[in-house]
Amino acid sequence: MLKITGAILLLAGSTGIGFSIFMEMKQRLCHIRSLHHMFTLLESEIGYVRATMEEACLALCPKFAQPYRGFLEQICKEMADNRGSSFASLWKKAVREQLAGLPLKESDWEILEKFADYTGHMDLTLQRKLIAYEIEDFSRLAAQIEKEIAGKGRLCLTFGVMGGLFLTVVFL
Repeated sequence: MLKITGAILLLAGSTGIGFSIFMEMKQRLCHIRSLHHMFTLLESEIGYVRATMEEACLALCPKFAQPYRGFLEQICKEMADNRGSSFASLWKKAVREQLAGLPLKESDWEILEKFADYTGHMDLTLQRKLIAYEIEDFSRLAAQIEKEIAGKGRLCLTFGVMGGLFLTVVFL
């Protein structure tokens, strides 16, 4: 009886690990899509409404849930305080403080942070182009993650179950 219980727990644990890896990949895709959506709305606010970056972030706050709402609110607050900091430093600080818990990879963080290096001191046309590049980067990244999920996601689930079965057979 004890062996059967151990085998069931081992199988459940290994399946859970495979499922956890799969869900982490799905969560990453969800957050990349949310960032894509945020930049699309930001581009429309700046391009069509002709809002400043602070006004655009303020207009977007109600359209997003946490942690994106907190991120946009922090940028608005910091820009309103205007303590002489550059937009790049405000953006990067908000990314580190508000979005730190997201399940993103290092390359995703680089895309998000590089935006700040070129924004805030350009004319409207260049800002729109830069935001369009960010949207394109996040679109490409989302497509890449979808392919990864299609291939590696099933593989993780399968290896979780098969690994558990293998270990169960070995230990019995």
